[in-house]
Amino acid sequence: MRNSTLIFAAASAAVLSAGCEESSTSPDSFFERQTVHVTDDEAAPWAKFVGDLDGDGNLELFVGYHGTGEIVQIAADGTVTNPIARQHAVLTDGAIVDLDADGANDIVLLTRHGLFAFFAPDFSALQLSPERFHDVRFVDENGDGKLEIVARNQSAFGTGHGDVRVLAGRRGIIPWQEKTLLESEGEGIETADLDADGDADIVLAGLWLENRGDGEWVSRAISTAWDWPHAKVAVADIDGDGRLDVAFAPAEPVDQRYKIAWYRQDDLESDSWSEQIILEDIESVVHSLQAGDVDRDGDTDLVYAEMHQGSDPDRVALLENRLDHGWREWPVDDEGSHNVVLFDRDVDGDLDIAGANWDGERQDVQVWQNTVCDEPWAGWSRRVIDDGRPGQAVFVLSADLNGDSWPDVVSGSMAYLNPGSDGTDWRRIVLGAESIDAAAAWDVDADGDVDILAAMYEPDRPRFVLLVNDGGAVFEISDTGIAMSGDFLQGVAYLGEPTPRGVVLSWHEPGKGLEYLQSPLSPSDRWEISRLSDFSQDEGLSSGDVDADGDTDLVLGTRWLRNDDPGWSIEVIDDTHDLPDRNVLADINGDGKEDVVVGFQAISEPGDIAWYESEDGTWVRHEVGTITGPMSVGAADVDGDGDIDIVAGEHNLEDPDSAMLWIFENISGDGAKWEARAIYQGDEHHDGAQVVDIDLDGDPDILSIGWGHDDVIWYVNRMPACPTQGN
Repeated sequence: MRNSTLIFAAASAAVLSAGCEESSTSPDSFFERQTVHVTDDEAAPWAKFVGDLDGDGNLELFVGYHGTGEIVQIAADGTVTNPIARQHAVLTDGAIVDLDADGANDIVLLTRHGLFAFFAPDFSALQLSPERFHDVRFVDENGDGKLEIVARNQSAFGTGHGDVRVLAGRRGIIPWQEKTLLESEGEGIETADLDADGDADIVLAGLWLENRGDGEWVSRAISTAWDWPHAKVAVADIDGDGRLDVAFAPAEPVDQRYKIAWYRQDDLESDSWSEQIILEDIESVVHSLQAGDVDRDGDTDLVYAEMHQGSDPDRVALLENRLDHGWREWPVDDEGSHNVVLFDRDVDGDLDIAGANWDGERQDVQVWQNTVCDEPWAGWSRRVIDDGRPGQAVFVLSADLNGDSWPDVVSGSMAYLNPGSDGTDWRRIVLGAESIDAAAAWDVDADGDVDILAAMYEPDRPRFVLLVNDGGAVFEISDTGIAMSGDFLQGVAYLGEPTPRGVVLSWHEPGKGLEYLQSPLSPSDRWEISRLSDFSQDEGLSSGDVDADGDTDLVLGTRWLRNDDPGWSIEVIDDTHDLPDRNVLADINGDGKEDVVVGFQAISEPGDIAWYESEDGTWVRHEVGTITGPMSVGAADVDGDGDIDIVAGEHNLEDPDSAMLWIFENISGDGAKWEARAIYQGDEHHDGAQVVDIDLDGDPDILSIGWGHDDVIWYVNRMPACPTQGN
């Protein structure tokens, strides 16, 4: 895009490279900054607001300049016009609204010479009040279908020091009648139907004014926990419960600190509210607070901006709403802005940000273009959970180890406790010696917490051990007494879901077949191991009801084992490919039956990915794609369009810097057509591409490890639900 600067840009590239890695403290954003109107140092762009003045159905950006008295209209294509020829020293707010109810939108401006209305079609000026105001909103206080003006002073702009007033009148009649609803200090108001009775109420710092619908107003408290009078206000259903909630940010004065918080409306009848703090400590120069679904994930986010008067950096930032899992802050800019607005400027289905500093540097009008729907597949970030895992590892697992509901991670001889919230600062737990390789996780001793079964590769005595969880992710090693019968464990599958008694084992060493390791009914009893099949395939192993008969079968790759209860029979999926590696079961075509996805063995060279569907007892092969070393596969609805996609990581030991993480998008929805999406380049994968919702935001993330490195990596899914996305 011309004349644009990429701000912390993740969405500018189809592939995340090692140089764009997400850190734990400064994650990527998806905004591009553009300058849309160049101003001089004396311009002072105080007012920023949006509206549809020409009635074309699209919102335009309006900027009112205090220094020059100019008001400009900036269209999405960059066209700048002046809807008002007369100059006014514009103050901090304005609006596009049909004030006289004639079907055409008018302009309302707060100026140094009072409150003005400019009526369409010629935009003739009418001074409604000589008072200087700081904020302007609109209500219908008597139910007659016509709007009254709600305005609020600020101590710097005249008398009243924050009084809330209602102005009512008719076009051509001046001055309009004013009445004071509330005598108060401070600034900032918003109007919304807070009590869901059909009319708009007024919200300001810590309280709201109930519109009774007959010209009467009742003051009601929101929370005494908010005691900062200068507050920007945002009203939205933040928690998705169908009731409007309220958020506040400290707008003034300079050189002090406070919090950003939102208040949940717990009950409409009782007018009960509960405080939820978003940011504990922030400079009181947050002169912008806007609400909307910025990341297109179905919930309401917040955007805030600090004025340039704060200490550097002056943050423009997105507060991502993660519902029950808190908020995550994403930086957009670090040079500040004043009175930013949030709207879909380019009409592409996502919300953009527009603003400018009111004084000093950076008075040019900026638009931070939301690219989340331009490149939805670029909405991935990479986080390294551990860059120095000791020893070699074959598996990476996910389970809640400490009972806090957050998925933790296990790989090799280490466990990593999920910190929740923003996903930073994972706590490492040493499970034992470096010779331990965790292979499976379930509640083995039936005490309500997750234990870990591991292979212990001690030279003199390779064996299986159980890492017994005390419930708080403190583990004690317990010897199963079962020795290994192969070189090293390569595949594990659970039997007896949802409460498995044991696991099926597949060895890297050829000819070792499949074994069943069964846990005891009582911790004091002995473990048992038995031979399940003389046949095995290298290297993956999956379990599921392949034939839909109600029991658990096993998939080895191009063969599967039918559960005949008792006994197992070998069935052929594909007899033309004898080197399958990893496999996973998933309903690829949406017919309600399990299909088999296979990545074929090809270390550091091209290999196929295919899926197989069962038709009347025979299997039909469908090609997905060819990548280097497809020895990590997973399957899930990654893009949220209702069908199953395939995740694949490249096992490229010869050139790991070129190794890719791919997602094959199920374009047709039935597995007939696929499109390869490159997510990251620079990580070698082996038994990675495990799909799990690590951050509990409702979409699947990817866990991965490699054979040639010691990293445990989390690829964070931040893909939006955009209008153009999907089938």
